[in-house]
Amino acid sequence: MTIASTGSQSFNPPLTTSLWTEYLLTPTPDSIAQAQIMRATIGEAQGNTKRFVQIPLLPIFPNAIPNNSSGPAPIAPSYYNRDVMLSLYSQCTIMDVTSVITSQIEWVQKTLMSQEISVTRTEDFVVATTLSSTATTVYAIGGTNGDSPTNMSITDANNATGALANVNAARTTANIEGTNRFGTNPIASGYTMLTSTAATSTFLNDSNFRQVSGYSQQEVALPGEIGSYGTLRVLTSTDWPVYTGGLSLNGNPIIQGSITSVQSYVIVMHSSMYHQISAVGAAFYGSNMLQIGTSAQNYIGTAIVQPEWVLNLLYTAI
Repeated sequence: MTIASTGSQSFNPPLTTSLWTEYLLTPTPDSIAQAQIMRATIGEAQGNTKRFVQIPLLPIFPNAIPNNSSGPAPIAPSYYNRDVMLSLYSQCTIMDVTSVITSQIEWVQKTLMSQEISVTRTEDFVVATTLSSTATTVYAIGGTNGDSPTNMSITDANNATGALANVNAARTTANIEGTNRFGTNPIASGYTMLTSTAATSTFLNDSNFRQVSGYSQQEVALPGEIGSYGTLRVLTSTDWPVYTGGLSLNGNPIIQGSITSVQSYVIVMHSSMYHQISAVGAAFYGSNMLQIGTSAQNYIGTAIVQPEWVLNLLYTAI
């Protein structure tokens, strides 16, 4: 406002903006890759590669051995190696010292908090890229939008979970258990689909899709979960990438959903360089020593360790 003096002139006093005591909420995507991920650690001076070993089951032997006959021919057990190599992901910020000192915003503290979220979001994107590399890809065919692939339907969900069940993929209850507290039960036995929010309305408008709002108090919803088709739980995030391999028959964007089981994919973390976030002093920035900043380092590796337990479903929206 303008304040008039007793003379013939007016002047604007030096007013200072007063910040509200709380900050506005920042839109933050759900982190959905963590739902069924297996975690492992590499310690100091232990290299940069973690090896996982899988030992296939031996075949059944249903034929009885007749008396006075020789036994069966011996078979040799086998194993497979799954190697996961670490990669370094890094981010840094820079701020003017004077601005940090004089601002009402706690720039260093708030930037460190934001960087922690960015690290987790980056992990989600890295996992999504890893899961999209699986060789098993199926197309939705049971929808009603007349496209190819169609919108996702309960038929497609059942086909996908049936395919995983046929290769004995571990179900969710092997990883997430209930407790003896009132109102908690194990998560229903099944699998999880990680996908983009691009087709959320398509799911929610499907009468065969059971929304989270219809879950009972005994059912535990995972972060980002919007509902389920039978035993397939659907988790969405704005950070989850969409399919970039082309358009549908009718020229619509194709959406990718990664359907996973327990222990199907892994993240390997370095013990001293995992989610390392810190403020960086002026000595590291500029010759005039008038800048400070923050730094984030994340040394991780992701991989599909059970390739037959992951499949990608391509579908469209209505």
